[in-house]
Amino acid sequence: MTWCFINKHHVNNPFVSAICITEKRPHLLERAVTCFQAQYYQNKELIILFLSDDIATAAYVRTIEDPSIKIMSIPAPMTLGERRNLAIRVSQGEYFCAWDDDDWYHPSRISEQMNHIQRTNLPACTLSRIILMNVVLEKAYLSFHRPWEGSLICARRTFDEGFVYGNYNRGEDSILVQALLDQSLVAIHHNPVLYIYNYHGTNISGKDHWDNNIFQHGMPLGQEARDLALSMLKNEDVINLSNQLRPFVDALIG
Repeated sequence: MTWCFINKHHVNNPFVSAICITEKRPHLLERAVTCFQAQYYQNKELIILFLSDDIATAAYVRTIEDPSIKIMSIPAPMTLGERRNLAIRVSQGEYFCAWDDDDWYHPSRISEQMNHIQRTNLPACTLSRIILMNVVLEKAYLSFHRPWEGSLICARRTFDEGFVYGNYNRGEDSILVQALLDQSLVAIHHNPVLYIYNYHGTNISGKDHWDNNIFQHGMPLGQEARDLALSMLKNEDVINLSNQLRPFVDALIG
């Protein structure tokens, strides 16, 4: 299997709002912002939403000088699902895109998924496989085949029709994606190198969940492939590195 990364040119590029909910981890948020700014897809905005008492995040976002990045703080705690829904409601995009603060995104991610949405004429898209990274133990895996919720891009009109995140701190994204799947509204795109899903020890879901439900079902990547993925997390020469990683992923898929 081969994948072709999309370049910077688009025939049809609806406005996309990337939605980033963050809390007290600006060192990870900074990487997510860098990934957003590196996207080939130009017609976009990033909504960063955080709690107003989060001093560390507030200090970091004050350093951002990018008109495509919108900052929003809220005074009262809300569930993660409520925060996601709020950020979508204030966004300007025809589509919204999940953009978690602790994961890594290839520069082609939005472009490829939006092109897949337009080819299939479906309102939503997820990735079928992604790279799984245990940053704590420096182990990497190719994920099992499933619609990965964190990779969701979805039409705003579908959200307005009632397809929203659940009112929970965990599993809120599964509720939305499953509702979309039940109505056959999701296009599944195949390119695992577009997304690295990270366990770093302070995730909302704990170690047992990652070990038993995620890593246990992944296919381990060897040391060379793991080192490539770790370097990609540092946003170092990501196009070259991702092209080097692809043959290792191909070999596992068969």
